[in-house]
Amino acid sequence: MMFDIRDLQYGRSEIAFLSKETPPRFHSWMTTLDPQAHVEQLHLIRKNSYRPRFGVKDSFACLDLIDDGFVENFAATWIYADHVQAADTRGWIRIASVSELSLWEAAWKQGGSPSDQLQFPHAILDRSEVAIWGRRVSDGFDAGVIANVSQDCVGLSNCFGQSAYPAAASLCAELPDAQLPIVGYERGDDLIDAFDIGFLATGELRVWGRS
Repeated sequence: MMFDIRDLQYGRSEIAFLSKETPPRFHSWMTTLDPQAHVEQLHLIRKNSYRPRFGVKDSFACLDLIDDGFVENFAATWIYADHVQAADTRGWIRIASVSELSLWEAAWKQGGSPSDQLQFPHAILDRSEVAIWGRRVSDGFDAGVIANVSQDCVGLSNCFGQSAYPAAASLCAELPDAQLPIVGYERGDDLIDAFDIGFLATGELRVWGRS
C-alpha cells in the first residue's frame, strides 16, 4: 500500500516482495514471503545489495545476513487476535482531511519516527481499505494508529502515543469487517500492551540493513 500510493514500481513473487525504486523511509527494499526459500532469497539479496541503503525485512527471522555485510536493525514479534478487550476510545477521531493528516503525521514523527520526508502522502486518504485514527489534543494529536483491511485480516500498524495500544486495537476491531482477525508486529512496550489485551505471538521477524 505504501508503495502504491507513491506509484513506486515493485515486483512480487512467491518468495519475496522486491521494490524496483528507492522505498520510502522505514520500509525495506525486499520482504521475504517464504520461510523455506533461503537459497533463492539469498540470491536476490546478493543480486540487489548494490542498491543504496538496501535493506531486507526477513518475515520469518530465518536468514543470517551478517556474512553478507548486513546488521540487524531490529527484531519484532508477529501478533494475532480474533478478539481484543474493549477500551476507552473517547477523544479518538478518524482522519478525514489533508489538514488532519498533516497534524497526525507530525505527531507520529514526534512519537518516535523522526523523518524530514513526507511519510503519508495525501493519496492515502483515498484508499477505502485504510483507516487512520488519532487521539485529539488541543494542538493536534498525541496518539494514533493505521488499520489496513485485506480479505482475511485487519493489519494494525504505526501505533504511537502513551497508553494508546488498547484504544488503537479497539478501533481496528470496530471496523465494518470486525469479524476479521487483527494482525501486526510489535516490540518493546507495545508488544507487552498487545499481549495484555488478547494478542498472541505467532512468529518472529528481523529487519536487516547494510553495515
